[in-house]
Amino acid sequence: MDTLRYMSRSAIQLLRALFLLIAFALLMACGGGGGDGEIVSLPRDPIPDEITAVKIGGAAVKGPLANALIEFYRVDLTEGMAGHHGRASTKYFELLEAAGARYIDGTVEIISGNEPSILAAMRRSLVVSSYPSFIAELQSDIEQAESEAVALLLIDTYIEGESNRFIVKQLEKIKAEYEGLIDLIRRVESMPTPARELNRLIEGEPGSYNFTNLRNAFNTFANEETDALKKEGWDQLLASLDKQASSPTRAADYESEIEDIIQLGDSSGWFVRDRVARKRLSDLITQISSLANNIDIENAINKALHYEGNPLTRQALEQVFLSRNAVSRVADEFQSNESLTRFNALYADALSDGTLANLIEQVLAIF
Repeated sequence: MDTLRYMSRSAIQLLRALFLLIAFALLMACGGGGGDGEIVSLPRDPIPDEITAVKIGGAAVKGPLANALIEFYRVDLTEGMAGHHGRASTKYFELLEAAGARYIDGTVEIISGNEPSILAAMRRSLVVSSYPSFIAELQSDIEQAESEAVALLLIDTYIEGESNRFIVKQLEKIKAEYEGLIDLIRRVESMPTPARELNRLIEGEPGSYNFTNLRNAFNTFANEETDALKKEGWDQLLASLDKQASSPTRAADYESEIEDIIQLGDSSGWFVRDRVARKRLSDLITQISSLANNIDIENAINKALHYEGNPLTRQALEQVFLSRNAVSRVADEFQSNESLTRFNALYADALSDGTLANLIEQVLAIF
């Protein structure tokens, strides 16, 4: 019995010794536990040239996010400067195409008119689109002011170029009532602007975000605009608002149009290899029928667009969304133009003498 115990202890001790020996060898190979020894890299599997796409809920996802909860990683590119950048660049090139030129793959193609007429049209369109005012630029600049004198100079300089009487009156009132630099900056930052009034409605009660309240908010500024071209911009926006308000898209309209997409997909073979896409559309109709207001419906469609992996289905659904008559569509129109005013260099470049090629070069440097 003692012999067996001794042999068992000996075996255990031998195993421990082997384990320590292996551990010590590995430690030395790695440079000795954090000393100055050379680091030995472990071999890695070669990175494949093509990463296999994995479908999550019908949408193709590649790389480390495959099989992950995508919404957790989602970045909202419609907010902040990323949102302004995206909307402004899209709007600018829409105006360029309307003026008669198209920028594709590094080249400018004239589709109507000539270079002088295109440049003249762009100058006019940019002024018309600046109706939201450049107040956001002043608000940004004044935050960096290091003294009251600098802040007041910024305000006075801005007032000289501002054509909207309502905004000018607000700034004059701030100058007369402020108490110190911090209060001056705060008042300018919080003053009523078209963008602020729109956001107030968007972030308020769902029932208050409607055509009537939006028109009233915009009229506060539109009625005080003294520049003829900027007034034209306001008139165009309000005309679009009235047109959409006369025939707003209802839940039943969305349901009917999505049903049409399903029928088109069935007849065109869209769903032969992607039955999930058809089911998603059917589920979206069911979801829309259960929602209380149009804002929730639009959010549901937007989410469906975000996750839709079938390109044909996505294109058709996107067309339904973009052609809707809704207060949010009017807001989108305004926000595209307001985002343009965040990049004052766009206006300076367009209004200066130069060639179309130079204009595009300057614009690409901004975007």
